[in-house]
Amino acid sequence: MKNVLSQDEIDSLINALSTGQLDTESVEIEASRPHAKVYDFRRPNKLTKDQMQTLRGIHENYARIVSNILSNQVRNNVKLTIASIEQVTFGEYIRSIPNPTIMGMFTAEPLDGISILELNPAFCFNMIDLYFGGAMTHRFNVREFTDIEMIMTKEILKSMIENLRSVWSDVIEMAPVLEAVETNPLLQQALPHNETVVLMTFKVQILEENTFINLCIPYRTIERVSDELHAKNYDIMKSRKTLNEYREDIEAVLNRVKVDMRVLLGKTHITVNDFVELDVGDILELDTRLSQPMKLFVENKPKFYVQPGLYNNRLSVQVVSDIGKEAEEDE
Repeated sequence: MKNVLSQDEIDSLINALSTGQLDTESVEIEASRPHAKVYDFRRPNKLTKDQMQTLRGIHENYARIVSNILSNQVRNNVKLTIASIEQVTFGEYIRSIPNPTIMGMFTAEPLDGISILELNPAFCFNMIDLYFGGAMTHRFNVREFTDIEMIMTKEILKSMIENLRSVWSDVIEMAPVLEAVETNPLLQQALPHNETVVLMTFKVQILEENTFINLCIPYRTIERVSDELHAKNYDIMKSRKTLNEYREDIEAVLNRVKVDMRVLLGKTHITVNDFVELDVGDILELDTRLSQPMKLFVENKPKFYVQPGLYNNRLSVQVVSDIGKEAEEDE
C-alpha cells in the first residue's frame, strides 16, 4: 500500500500548500504528463482486460452448465462459480496446487497445445461418495486414488471437458478430448514453467462443503482466436447465433402448421337451370384433357402440377412439377 499517505505526510502536504512552498500549477503539470507503468517480465499480461472479461463470460456459462450436469448425476446440489481469473506463469500455477491432485490434460482441436482441468482431491472424493449413495459424512484424508476411484474420476473429467465445446461454440467449433490424467503436479512437464497461462479458479459447493477446480489454458492455445475474444466481436457472434436459433425455431413451428390443399380437375360453364337439374349419372364436360396435369392449390394459390392415381387403394395425386412463375403471371 505504498500509494497511501500517512497522517504526518498529509499534514506536511497541507502546510506546504498553505505556505506556498508547493506550487499547485507544477503539480498539475506533473500529473498530466504520461508516466511509465511497471511491467513484470515474469508475469507478462498477453490478454487485454476486455479479452479477460470475455473469457469470464464464457466460463460463467460453463459453470452453470456443469453445475446442472453434476447435480443431476449425484442427485444433490452442486454449484460452480468463478472465484478468480488471472494471467500467471505455468510454474506459479504448478506450485500452487496440492500433491496429489487430479490433472486432466486435454486437447481441443483445431486449437494448439495442451490445457489442464485440475480437480481438487476433496471434490473428487465427495463426488464419488455421492455417486455410490453416500452422504458425505466421512472425512477423506489426502491420499493416492484407488483404481476404482480413478476410473470414476476420469468419467467426471470427460464429462466436464466435453461441455467446453458448447460454451466455446460462439468463438470456435472445437473438439475437446481428454488425453491423460496425472496426479503429481511436480512431474508435469506439459508446458515450460515460464509459459503464460490463463488460470480460472472455480469455487465448488457440494452440500455444505467448499472445494476448488482450476482450468488452465495456455496463451498459445487461445492466441489464434484472441481477436474474437474482444467483447464487441463476441457479442456480434452471439447475436448471429441467436438469430440462427430463432430462425430454426420459427421453421420448426411453421413446419407443423396445417394448410388447406385442393386439386382442380377442370372448369366448365353451365346455366343455373342445368345446375338445379343435375342428377346422379349426369356427365359434365370440363375444359381439360385427360392427358393434361391438374393444378394443386395450397391456401387457394396454385403451386404444383399433379396427376391423379391410386395409393393404398385411395384416390391420390402425384406432383409432376412446380407451377412457379406461371402462377405469378396468372395472379
